[in-house]
Amino acid sequence: MNQEDFEDDEKDAGEIGANQNITALYEIVPSDNPNQNDTTFSIDLRYKLPDSDSSIPIELEIFDHGNSFDDSSDFMKFTAGVPSFSMLIRNSKYMGTTSYSKILNWTTNLSLPDEYNFKSEF
Repeated sequence: MNQEDFEDDEKDAGEIGANQNITALYEIVPSDNPNQNDTTFSIDLRYKLPDSDSSIPIELEIFDHGNSFDDSSDFMKFTAGVPSFSMLIRNSKYMGTTSYSKILNWTTNLSLPDEYNFKSEF
């Protein structure tokens, strides 16, 4: 989508309906910026209230607080493990230093609800 079309409610950029969610994963390699008060990146979103014709913009500012992956939530560890496994079995050039042992460490013994058996199936 072109930048100038982002705020145009007539343009469709893909929609997520009520009670739906998506997960998008991006690898962000931060620069050597010691100032953790600076925004690392921002995300611009728009949403519509039910029965509304006009959208409301929001901007999320994300900061790098220097936390390690080991400090991540169980949800984040599992969420990172799934695409890591995919890249590993495909021998992706983007797999970095992932390994089966790392993925097993990230995705087992987690305190996560598994209502639809996604975790146990994985």
